[in-house]
Amino acid sequence: MAQFKHAGEALEKLLQAENDLVTDDFNKLADIDATAAEINAVADMSGQVVAPATGNVTLSAAVHGNRVLYYDDADGVITLPAATGGGYTYTIILKTAFTSGTIVGLTNAATLVGGIHAVDADDNTSKYWT
Repeated sequence: MAQFKHAGEALEKLLQAENDLVTDDFNKLADIDATAAEINAVADMSGQVVAPATGNVTLSAAVHGNRVLYYDDADGVITLPAATGGGYTYTIILKTAFTSGTIVGLTNAATLVGGIHAVDADDNTSKYWT
C-alpha cells in the first residue's frame, strides 16, 4: 500500500525535507504509483500562469480557471464568469492599484459563489468579501 495518497504529497515531502531525509523516506517513495508525467503535472507551474493582461478582461474557465492572471492596469475591469459548478478558482495578482471604482465585476448578483480575499501591501491589511 502506498505511503502517500497522491504524487503531490510525495513531492511536497521532498521539497520540505531540506536535509532531513532518511532512507525510510525514499523507501516510501518507491510505493508511489504515479508516473513521471503525473508528478511533472503536479510540479509544473509553467501552464498555470496566464499571459499578463491589461484593459477590460472577462475571465473564462477555459483560459483562466485554476490559473494565475497577472494584471497591470489601473483603470481596467475584471469580470468573473457565470458560476457553472465546475469548481474553478480564479487567482489575480494586481501589479498596479486600481483607480476605477470596479475591481471585479460580476455577470449578475448570484454569480459569486465563494469569496474574494485581498491583501493591501501598503498597510498590510487583509479583506475578505463573500
